[in-house]
Amino acid sequence: LARASIEVLEKGESGIFHIAGGSWLSRYEFAKAISRIFEFDGDLCLPIKTQELKKKKKRPLNGGLKCDKLKQTLGWVPRQAETVLTELKIKFFDAE
Repeated sequence: LARASIEVLEKGESGIFHIAGGSWLSRYEFAKAISRIFEFDGDLCLPIKTQELKKKKKRPLNGGLKCDKLKQTLGWVPRQAETVLTELKIKFFDAE
């Protein structure tokens, strides 16, 4: 996020840039990735349908940000979620 923000500013660009990870994951898929990489009990992650949440406001079934403008401007998009999670685990939990 920081790198992309700085590079966009350095290029003198303006407007709205979506800056998000390079992968589309549901909340469930993200939770499963976290549990797998950090060696938590993935069976504790249970999928649930959006309708089951009984929220007052409707939420889109597929959320996410398109980073096409970022990729066109900078020539790259942020790394995949699993790559970043693995790096975090190595840096902060496996470094002992």
